[in-house]
Amino acid sequence: MTPIRPGPSCAMSAIGVGHAGNVVGTMRKTGPSKRTIDLIRDRSAGICEICGWAEGQQIHHRRPRKMGGTRDPQINSPANLLHLCNLCHAVVEGNRLDAETRGYLLKMGADFDQPVWYRGQHKVLDAAGGVSLCESAP
Repeated sequence: MTPIRPGPSCAMSAIGVGHAGNVVGTMRKTGPSKRTIDLIRDRSAGICEICGWAEGQQIHHRRPRKMGGTRDPQINSPANLLHLCNLCHAVVEGNRLDAETRGYLLKMGADFDQPVWYRGQHKVLDAAGGVSLCESAP
């Protein structure tokens, strides 16, 4: 199979070409929309939503998409996303049990309204891109 190298304007890129020249697989976009990313960046003011001082550089899914993504549209809800600096993102991924305790990672099927330790306080993220103080801290 010969790999195809898509140009920069391709939204969907082909994975390979079969013997007859037909496309045998495509990649679908599974990440958040530009509008959702803009909401997250507005909410964070460009600053990491965990440490509160470093520049936010990555969008983190609290409930992971899993390998190959998911077709659940709620996975890319602002309530499931955090804008993190590289260091905080690495710490979350490297310390998963602690990350679950702090709400940075959610188990499959968990509601997104679970509190998250957000810049030193328990907060709740909402689907509109907002953040509010948690009334009852865990």
